[in-house]
Amino acid sequence: MISILSKKVSKGAFETLEAWKKHWYGEVLEKAKHGFVEVDIDNVHVTSYEQLQQMFNEAVQKDLDQMTKTGKDSYGNTVSLKTKVFKQLLKVTDGFYGKYF
Repeated sequence: MISILSKKVSKGAFETLEAWKKHWYGEVLEKAKHGFVEVDIDNVHVTSYEQLQQMFNEAVQKDLDQMTKTGKDSYGNTVSLKTKVFKQLLKVTDGFYGKYF
């Protein structure tokens, strides 16, 4: 049923919902890389998608290290960074009302 809807909605461009999702997320990623909104997080001026990705990589690694050390789930660094990014984007944009990219 979803395949039929995917074909109809996309006017035959996508055979499955998964194919549409893959295409759509690819577009979002490309737009994010080119239309990046600069933000300040923890006194660091983030100017590129790659720089933000590195910050997330470091936060995830800290959480993984903590999980290895304690044997307990730990997501605090990643969640904290997500929260900071979200708040900064709210501050420097129109609160997600308009087009972000």
